[in-house]
Amino acid sequence: MSYRGTAIMGPARARIEQMEARTLSINPNAPHIGSLYLALGPRLGVRGDLAYAQALHETNYFRYGGVVKPEQNNYAGIGATGPGNPGASFATPELGVLAHLQHLFAYASTAPLPPSMTKVDPRFDLVTRGVAPYVGDLNGRWAVPGTTYGQMVDRILGEILMERSAAEPYRTTAAYLSSASQNRPGACSDSGCWEGVQGIVVHRTASPTMDARAIRNYFNGAPDGRFASSQFVIDNSTILQLMPIGEVAYHTAGKNYTYLGIETCEHNWGTPAWAETYRKLVWLTAYLARSYNLPLDAVSGHFQWDPVDRPYDPTHPGWKPGDGKARGLFVWEQFLADVQAAMYPAPQPPVPPESPPQPEPPALPEPRQIPVSVSDEKGVRPCVEGLLIGDETYVPIRSYTACIAPNAAVHWNEKDWSVLVELPLEP
Repeated sequence: MSYRGTAIMGPARARIEQMEARTLSINPNAPHIGSLYLALGPRLGVRGDLAYAQALHETNYFRYGGVVKPEQNNYAGIGATGPGNPGASFATPELGVLAHLQHLFAYASTAPLPPSMTKVDPRFDLVTRGVAPYVGDLNGRWAVPGTTYGQMVDRILGEILMERSAAEPYRTTAAYLSSASQNRPGACSDSGCWEGVQGIVVHRTASPTMDARAIRNYFNGAPDGRFASSQFVIDNSTILQLMPIGEVAYHTAGKNYTYLGIETCEHNWGTPAWAETYRKLVWLTAYLARSYNLPLDAVSGHFQWDPVDRPYDPTHPGWKPGDGKARGLFVWEQFLADVQAAMYPAPQPPVPPESPPQPEPPALPEPRQIPVSVSDEKGVRPCVEGLLIGDETYVPIRSYTACIAPNAAVHWNEKDWSVLVELPLEP
């Protein structure tokens, strides 16, 4: 069967830091254009992360070295055919990325460009439209002979997707089996070649004592001569990746060329540590399904493919805790529900913006009690005790009125909160 690999059209799952972390580890001087691929890709429905992986392959991680030069902003070798023809040039990185995405769109789709989008790919109309919906379909088309072109791009995408992201709760650790191990045949085994991620099979290790590292070493050494391996193995402490995505693992007969295998360690089943193993299993399964745009029904257990010899691997439908470890590790239906929830988490309510800090009111001066005097034709004499606050003097109205006009009457008007002082009429 010919290689198909990852679909070109669809949402991208890699984040900018994942995309560029892999690149910068190989070429510290690489341009920071990952954000352009993720921003422009959705306008055409093209996976920006897959296009970026292709750009890495085409430009040798932006180190170039072929006929295309960095100043051309041509990240896909568009129109380049040899030393005398270095291909198209684009005025800006944005135009170069858009041309690359349009060229992929032309291969993957028969739809027209969006009405508001200018055609910047000079070879858009030279492509046979819709012949390459998957990256593997570019084999022999994008590059000649290009017999493994799609596999190389897909492998780079897998490396990007497995880069650590600060937004994810867990990370995978590369602990690749030796290339000399019989359990890591590479992209092809004696029976066939890797065809692209189409599903996931979850397994149990069936070992009461071995953790992830021990399982990895067992696969690597194959002490009993068995052909057995997987792409990932999980315990409560770590998630080990045993080979790059794009290589064959021996985990499920009939599915080794299209399905990723996850081995689940069970040495701590029944202890508090098991809960963390289960959480890691749910996360990794959901993360891989999201990354490769797989539906939930592409997640399976080994028991589904080998119900005779593996009826409880890793569990069986309808399993209950009372069935015990020998017949399974967890409730399969609940596992699928947990994976689905992790694949499509409920949107979080928006966080209200913080109110801007309000300025502190100015501190009032400390009040001081002072004597208040009056001056009239009788001279200066003490009147009442008042308060001095800043430059203002405050006195009780009744006491002050009695001092300056002993025969006056003071009235309080509750309707308009006012004070009325009535002075006696002159005789």
